[in-house]
Amino acid sequence: MNKNNISTFLFCLLLSLNLAAQKPTTKEDSKKPKKEKTFEDIITKEAITDKGLFNIHKVKEKYYYEINDTLFGREMLMVTRIAKTASGLGFADAKLLAEEGAKVVLTDVNIEKGEAAALELGPSASFIKHDVSSEQDWIEVISKIDELHGNLDILVNNAGVVVMSDPVNCTLEEFRFANRIMSEGVFLGMKYSMPLLKKNYGGSIVNMSSTASHIGYPIFFAYSAAKGAVRSMTKSMAIHCQAESFPVRCNSVHAGGIETPMVQFAQGRADEAPVDVPAQGVLPADSLGTPKDVASMILYLASDESRFVTGAEFLIDNGLLARPAM
Repeated sequence: MNKNNISTFLFCLLLSLNLAAQKPTTKEDSKKPKKEKTFEDIITKEAITDKGLFNIHKVKEKYYYEINDTLFGREMLMVTRIAKTASGLGFADAKLLAEEGAKVVLTDVNIEKGEAAALELGPSASFIKHDVSSEQDWIEVISKIDELHGNLDILVNNAGVVVMSDPVNCTLEEFRFANRIMSEGVFLGMKYSMPLLKKNYGGSIVNMSSTASHIGYPIFFAYSAAKGAVRSMTKSMAIHCQAESFPVRCNSVHAGGIETPMVQFAQGRADEAPVDVPAQGVLPADSLGTPKDVASMILYLASDESRFVTGAEFLIDNGLLARPAM
């Protein structure tokens, strides 16, 4: 990134579910017949466990992970759902970009956590409320950016939820839930940010996909479907921008196993200390990566150094997809 042109980034992290505070149970409440809760009731109102970077929701023995959606812009950086932790992809991205001179604006439906995250990132960060699953919210947020800053240079879509369910047992409700956030959320972000992105000499969209868009993971069926859509939408947007002479590039990032709270939980290590991944040097084949490994790629794609790169997909998987089947 050219430090002579101090950048401001818009950084938007996934829809943070608006979790209603639970009232203490009274004797009168205990007498009332209990209504069976639907998937939507639980997924939108009850956080079973909060790990900071995302919330883990357990519904009918299935787990739903709230991850991040990220959005960058050179005249501001907005982050929804950045947690107070040094781990996690979203926070690592925000931290690295802020170190490069970015002004950071955090957005989230969870005001308390959004404000706390902005405070942790320091004076270059601020917070506004935003739900990235809402079309109207996108319209309003982009309008506010235009009003306050007049432009947007970089958009990074990093929204995601993981629904652990195979193709046969995944319900239509679960499938739509995952795709509403990751597929529709990315679509809305690209659509409504484009008028600002194309105003300047060179905008950049970075969409966070996954190695799940390349490999069959039955237990992550809905997640894989959404990330596959992100992969395809990225290429379509890249070529559309060229065909329309929009000065905007669009690329996708496909991370493998990165040592984050979500991976810890998926591997049954939620209550253990994180794996100590070496900060320097080449890593062995079975090693996990670090959030900084992904953030460094985001920084490159957000910068003018990647001006000749569009419609591409970048694997950050330590050779996972290059290995022959065993």
